[in-house]
Amino acid sequence: FNFHIPITLLYREDVGKIYELTQPASLTVQPGQPLTISCKVSYSVSSYYTAWIRQPAGKTLEWIGYISSGGGTAYKDSLKNKFSITRDTSSNTLFLKGQSLQTEDTAVYYCNWPYGSELIEHPPVSPSLFVMTPSEEEMHDKTASFACLARDFSPKDHEITWLKNNKPIAKGVTF
Repeated sequence: FNFHIPITLLYREDVGKIYELTQPASLTVQPGQPLTISCKVSYSVSSYYTAWIRQPAGKTLEWIGYISSGGGTAYKDSLKNKFSITRDTSSNTLFLKGQSLQTEDTAVYYCNWPYGSELIEHPPVSPSLFVMTPSEEEMHDKTASFACLARDFSPKDHEITWLKNNKPIAKGVTF
């Protein structure tokens, strides 16, 4: 099975810099075999956190883990026995090592640009969503109002998009 890995240029507006992350175009391994993906970056890996994420075809992005500026690591619980993240500070290269990979691990893998330590002190947490539905009176009058409360999530910048028949109809507040 194939692992597709893009080359990415990312611009950080807060510091006005472009960071380059270079990865191989694609890698192929047999099920059960190990895999190492390298990611050479244009910033000092000793100065920033860097995360690895993946996206299987037709699915959402999945956070794998990160390596901190000091070399500490954290992983998604369900993947911590499958992947390890290391780095070579002399060449500013990061490595994602996978073991016992299976066809369900086929995905596009990204090394994710330099995070400030504040942004990923903790692994991402999905929000708890509470949707307030319209009253029976509103439904009867055909003037429905909805509200959505998102709580207990990290990082704090999320955007809520309202869908009708699986098509976006409105965007909510961006936190």
